[in-house]
Amino acid sequence: MAPTSAADRVTMIDQIRLAVIQNGLVGIAREMGTIMERASYSAILNEGKDFSCAIFNSDGELVAEGEFVLVHLAAMHEAVQVLIRHFGDRWNPGDIAVHNDPYEGGSHLPDINLVRPVFSEGEVIGYVATRAHYPDVGGTVPGSFSGEARSLFHEGVVIPPLLLAREDALDEQLISLWARNVRVARRLRADLLAQVASVRVGERSFLELCDRLGRTAVMEVLEEIPEYGEAVMRGRIAARLQGESEFFDFMDDAGPDSLPVRLHLRVGVKGDGLEFDYSGSDPQVPCPINAPPAVVKSATYGAVKCLLVPELPLNSGMFRPLEVLTRKGTVTHPIAPAPVAAGNTNTSQRLLDMCLATLGEMMKDEEAGGMAGSYSANSDIGVGGHDVRTGEEFVLYMMPVGGIGARPQLDGESALINYMGNCSSQPVEVWESMYPLRVTEYRLRPESAGAGRRRGGLGLCVGYEALEGGIQISVFTERQRFAPFGLRGGQPSAMGEYWITRGDERTSIPTKTSGLWLDAHDRVEVATAGGGGHGDPFLREPELVAHDVLEGFVTPETAAREYKVVLSKAGEVDASATARLRSTPNDPRPILWLAVSEVGGDDNDETRLGSEAAAILGIKSGQVLYCFSDYCSVYSQATVEPGAHVAISPLMARALRLEVGQEFGVRPLPTDWASVSTDALRRRFSAGRSRQGG
Repeated sequence: MAPTSAADRVTMIDQIRLAVIQNGLVGIAREMGTIMERASYSAILNEGKDFSCAIFNSDGELVAEGEFVLVHLAAMHEAVQVLIRHFGDRWNPGDIAVHNDPYEGGSHLPDINLVRPVFSEGEVIGYVATRAHYPDVGGTVPGSFSGEARSLFHEGVVIPPLLLAREDALDEQLISLWARNVRVARRLRADLLAQVASVRVGERSFLELCDRLGRTAVMEVLEEIPEYGEAVMRGRIAARLQGESEFFDFMDDAGPDSLPVRLHLRVGVKGDGLEFDYSGSDPQVPCPINAPPAVVKSATYGAVKCLLVPELPLNSGMFRPLEVLTRKGTVTHPIAPAPVAAGNTNTSQRLLDMCLATLGEMMKDEEAGGMAGSYSANSDIGVGGHDVRTGEEFVLYMMPVGGIGARPQLDGESALINYMGNCSSQPVEVWESMYPLRVTEYRLRPESAGAGRRRGGLGLCVGYEALEGGIQISVFTERQRFAPFGLRGGQPSAMGEYWITRGDERTSIPTKTSGLWLDAHDRVEVATAGGGGHGDPFLREPELVAHDVLEGFVTPETAAREYKVVLSKAGEVDASATARLRSTPNDPRPILWLAVSEVGGDDNDETRLGSEAAAILGIKSGQVLYCFSDYCSVYSQATVEPGAHVAISPLMARALRLEVGQEFGVRPLPTDWASVSTDALRRRFSAGRSRQGG
């Protein structure tokens, strides 16, 4: 009888042959990436490495990829499937398809997909593909990243499935039409030719591998790789996960004059598979934080793969045990033409954080656990204008790095691109040499890491000065209202902060502010969020706290307040004073410990408490509260009433695993639930005032 399960089918696979050919395919994907890095023109590609290269079998199943952008790779699988359905049997040797539609397997409009069929003996035996983030694809602002976009059409040129090349002849009319609708046409053409070269080299190397190892053997392994990936993933799920978990977090807002947007996730083990249910998330919004299904799947698949199967190359077989549920019309399943640019960069990382938090609570090994919240790509900054030095338009897409959340046994990484991006930091020397900017600051941000037994990573401080007027800047940020969360008693990090200084006046930039105009010598300052902490900070080894003080990451005052560690004037641990401080029940942090009196009502975002308790820390109605238990942490909105008992919603009780009578911690943040207006800021930095020099 033929084997029916994935595990049974895997027993028939020649593991040595599989490893040799699969690693050969991975090598081809890496070679394609080298072409992209060496031949591309824009800094976001040749320095930031915001591209991915992958190989697919004849059914469009992902079989090999390099160490590229995580949010691309699962979404590329969706995109290739779309192109296969669209072109069917109409492919010819030398064809290259292009598309970027987020509602057809794409991620966001700046990510351009090129897919080339690989022909052998007159039939398609596989596909090679690249996805690259272009610095500009049109739209309302330079960088094609407007926080105030109300439609996909505000974000740039939408490219349906088309043939860019037929039998290796590029369609120059298509390229000319495309280039005429972006701000940096010459750079687009140069980057596009690099991408074309990448898929051509990928096809050549694919066929060379077939010649070297045998066409039949390679084609058989192309079918075996997803089978093996599925079997491994099902085995890891059954061995390491149990039960179910629930979590929710918030995007700061949906642009000016709007309120926070809730993301909700429920995860459960289903046999040897997992079900991820995002259907409780808020309705879609007229703001680019909407995440199309391919992006939601990328975040989900990426989290599971990183946590359970970190050692193997990603392939689409690993996706098969994972069911992703969404509800149409929500922020995790928008209906076209809702804008989606930041769903790919910001919302995706927030979803990854949520997945890692929930899966961590489901691990059978209690020492494993999840990862605390990260800065979540909280800084997408587009800068553009006319460079008087070159006489050309320029666009710079910045990705300032931030702090990564802590894990059970490791501190979070500092000043790193988030995991969904997995890109490189662009050197400031490149910014200064290619664009009319002078970098004034680039350093780690002290006091930004979330406290914990394992602390979060530190954010970054970046400053730059405009060397000429007429430069337009758009800032799409997150984590200015809700800080990256901690886990298991870990504390939140510092939130992101952004300013423009003109003369002696320093003005704060709210989230999702687009189209501000800079004068010469205006200065922009960026302070990105850190990562959340993991575990009780009072259990952190005093020597590690002393080291953080020595490095300038925290002050001695913070060490005493957040970690209960006392240092001498020489910076050494005062062991006896530390022991005395840690033995006292007093909590020196601005935290209120409350016992749940009532769980009821609908699944709202409020925590009700009495005015007497609220007065201890000066908590006001509408203030953002960081609420945490021994398991998890969530955000809620304070509702202060005289004589009120402590009441939380059923949703919050489930997420924190609380019942009536149990205690949880509340830490007020210096932010509130109210909407933010950008009218005054826009008047201050309007195009007219910029031309007038004031």
